[in-house]
Amino acid sequence: VAECSMELDSTGLMLQARSPRFPTSMVNSSVKGLLALNAHDFVDTGFLFTVSPAGKLKIGFLYHSSRWDFGWTFQHNVARLYLESKFFGRIETIYRNYVSDWGSNMCDFCAEEPGWNVTKAGWEDEPENFVGTHETAVIARRWIEEEGVGMIFATSFYYQWDAYHMAKRY
Repeated sequence: VAECSMELDSTGLMLQARSPRFPTSMVNSSVKGLLALNAHDFVDTGFLFTVSPAGKLKIGFLYHSSRWDFGWTFQHNVARLYLESKFFGRIETIYRNYVSDWGSNMCDFCAEEPGWNVTKAGWEDEPENFVGTHETAVIARRWIEEEGVGMIFATSFYYQWDAYHMAKRY
């Protein structure tokens, strides 16, 4: 896997891409940027990309119960372990068991986020009868900002609102 990046203008605007097709012999070399018009025709953009090795992608899994519950969470953990074996050395996974979804709000920063309803202490798009802990948002923020997690699987239905709003943030 390689990452390409180029500076588009003097303001520092960057274009980045990931590709599994660059051989390691091309690392630190420049490649011509082409724009695909259809399956047969390409236009030269006039830009050169610098190819650099991609770092490991860190992936987090949020589980509602123990990863050994022999049900929903167990199967997600099987998938996590499969990803580690399939992409050995290119990804790292972490997980958190027993992430709560129902209960008192645990999110001390959510009120500052767009889409948060201060009156109901929840996201605007949550169901009216849902009283969530928003622990998913707290963990996602910490993982992204402090641990460099680049992808999160929120494996409970009730994690979806926190996951959506944290994805919009980051």
